[in-house]
Amino acid sequence: MVLDNGAPTGDTILPLQGSTSKTGPFSTLGGAMVMNMLRCEVAQRLVDRGIEPVFLPSHQFVGSRSVEDQLEYFYGQYARRVGPLYARQG
Repeated sequence: MVLDNGAPTGDTILPLQGSTSKTGPFSTLGGAMVMNMLRCEVAQRLVDRGIEPVFLPSHQFVGSRSVEDQLEYFYGQYARRVGPLYARQG
């Protein structure tokens, strides 16, 4: 499967007046957009199957007890899923 981030050849979108060069890299912006859209689609598909997705809350709201609870839950779920992968290596 290929996910195209829409970046043009050379990864630049802004021609410079008076120059043959361009600047304005697009791949980071396009890549972030593709990943966020993919996240949204996967989340909806999980909900459609009756599975509640676990999201990392925004760091901008740290200090709120509910966000701290969400962070603890998120990292607890992450450790539960990823921990066994590391246990097998030893």
